[in-house]
Amino acid sequence: MEMTESIYRKFDPDEDSISLSTVKYEDLNKTSNHRHSGPWKSGAVCLGLLCTLLLCGIAVLSVQMIMMRTKQSEQSYREKLHMQADYDNMTSDYQQLQMSYNDLNSVKAQLQDTNNNLTRDISQLQTRFNNLLSEKSSLQAQYDSVNRGKSQLQDRYDRLTRDKSQLQERCDAITAERDTLLQRTVTAKKQITQYAVDVTLDPDTANNYLILSADGKQVKHGDTSQNRPDNPKRFDRYLDVLGKQGFSSGRFYYEVQVSGKTKWSLGVAIESVNRKGETSLSPTNGFWAIWLRDSQYKALAGPDVTLSLKEKPERVGVFVDYGAGLVSFYDADRWSLIYSYEGESFREKNLYPYFTPKNNDNGKNSAPLVITPVSCLK
Repeated sequence: MEMTESIYRKFDPDEDSISLSTVKYEDLNKTSNHRHSGPWKSGAVCLGLLCTLLLCGIAVLSVQMIMMRTKQSEQSYREKLHMQADYDNMTSDYQQLQMSYNDLNSVKAQLQDTNNNLTRDISQLQTRFNNLLSEKSSLQAQYDSVNRGKSQLQDRYDRLTRDKSQLQERCDAITAERDTLLQRTVTAKKQITQYAVDVTLDPDTANNYLILSADGKQVKHGDTSQNRPDNPKRFDRYLDVLGKQGFSSGRFYYEVQVSGKTKWSLGVAIESVNRKGETSLSPTNGFWAIWLRDSQYKALAGPDVTLSLKEKPERVGVFVDYGAGLVSFYDADRWSLIYSYEGESFREKNLYPYFTPKNNDNGKNSAPLVITPVSCLK
């Protein structure tokens, strides 16, 4: 078998190309002939051909392998490009995700701050809510208390309304009774004042330390004796004086001004009362009198009767019904009864008006007792 020319291809890995070398058969043959001769020539030729074929196979395999590697490299490169593109995309996505993550962290921080603020606000609101609940409870208790108080006030108001109605009825009744009493008082005053008499003081009975006015209508205590002549009718121990006029029957009435005085005694006495030395004022001793002493009013009834007067009298009226055994004392300005001696039996014929201005008490009781005119109602 002859071959004039064989193609030997070598692979250049750096240039990724195939270089062809033409090998002359004659050169191979020359080499073979130079070394061998005779029967070895065919063997050498065959061996050369085999080597050539082997080299060609190897070259083909190398080419195929190179092509495969090139294809794989291209595929790998394309995959690398694709992977680079994916990597770039992923990097871009990562950067975007990182930005989104950072944004989310910022939003998270803002939300955390907002949450903290909300938590603080909720805590404050809870505190305020608790305070409001406490205030509500307190207000509810106050409201309940007010309601109870309102109910109690309503009950009291209802009771007061009923009481007012009852009081109004009583007031109307009292007013009617007052009008009746006033009418009776006016009638009584008319009846009593019609018995008014003119009373003057008897200087023959006056204690020497009593000062009498010239008209015999006033008497007061003096610091020095008046040096009147002594006689059986004169009071020598007590500051007493009687009226000149004596009454043995019927009715009589007179009024005495007591304003400005801190103590006094008034009334009537029988003619035979003890005028010398010690004596006490009582009906048993012939005196029917009342007095003011130590800011207390008393009827000297033996035992004494303490009198409760609503107002201090300025003028005292003395009324005597001889036949009825009645001696009454009135507040002449208000025409209210002070005290009455009733059912008395006068042992003697004549009764005399009786007066005691008491001592002047260093000027505290210096005002006189004054017999005043009686205003008679018509």
